[in-house]
Amino acid sequence: KVKKGQVLLEIQGLEIGEIKGEFIRTQAALKSAEANFKRQERLRQENIAAEKAYIEAKSAYQEARAAFSAADQKLHSIGISDAEAESLLSLATSQEKHAIQAPTATLKVQSPISGTISKFSVMLGQLVDPDTEIMEVLDNNRVWLVADIYEKNLASIRIGQRVEITTEAWPGVLYSGKIEYIAPVVNDATRTVKVRSTIKNGDGALKPEMFATMRIFSTISEAAVVVPEAAVQNDGENDFVFVRISESEEDAADGHGEDGDHGETSRYRKVLVQSGIRQDGVVEIKAGLTGTETIVVSGAFFLKSELMKESFGEQGH
Repeated sequence: KVKKGQVLLEIQGLEIGEIKGEFIRTQAALKSAEANFKRQERLRQENIAAEKAYIEAKSAYQEARAAFSAADQKLHSIGISDAEAESLLSLATSQEKHAIQAPTATLKVQSPISGTISKFSVMLGQLVDPDTEIMEVLDNNRVWLVADIYEKNLASIRIGQRVEITTEAWPGVLYSGKIEYIAPVVNDATRTVKVRSTIKNGDGALKPEMFATMRIFSTISEAAVVVPEAAVQNDGENDFVFVRISESEEDAADGHGEDGDHGETSRYRKVLVQSGIRQDGVVEIKAGLTGTETIVVSGAFFLKSELMKESFGEQGH
């Protein structure tokens, strides 16, 4: 575990020395140009110096200041802090013989964040270049959960919706969050859209690349028709439910105009439905049912199996 600003490693290289050296040289040149400009400015005010000398000194000062600014930015671009830069200048201008000179070709690489070192890809003494992956610091106090949402369900997804996350690694443990991002494009291969939520992970139980299930809570209209989830079956193409045939439908099918004695046996028909939001064990039915029908719940899968057997039997004759 490391903290932000902690030194992780040191890199030595000629370019590092050149960048530090240029910073020191331009700072020295700036001081000299500034002193000369101030002297010429004072002489000009006293009508002693020539105007040409004053203009040349001013121009040189401006150029030195621009050169130092560029060198300063380049120094900071390789990770040198303001405090290190000041220390570098102090050591370079020290007049004490016992002053310890910092190795100008060495760069201390600091951690940009607090976290855990998850990868360390080099060895002591190894040559590296700008493309070398040296180390990875991971902050897993918060993790992203990215889920794939089918295109047909996009109308039910909104930024800010509450989500619950479960994982196979930690069964029974619920993590909560909110949808904070919905991708602007649909994956043309899977016909899905990626949505993202940030989950607090203070104990580090959730790991990168772990599989999880996201449950999105949406609002179902009070006027919607809903049925138990077990009642909705699928034949590979369409969702359907089994609806009990009413006595009038049975009489019409049997050719009777009056009620008959059907005993305790009930008959059912397959009705295609358009499913909507699935939530808390129920499914919203957008089309196919009025809400007054009697449907099969616990035996729906059995009836589906029997229906498939009959279908296979007819194909065999």
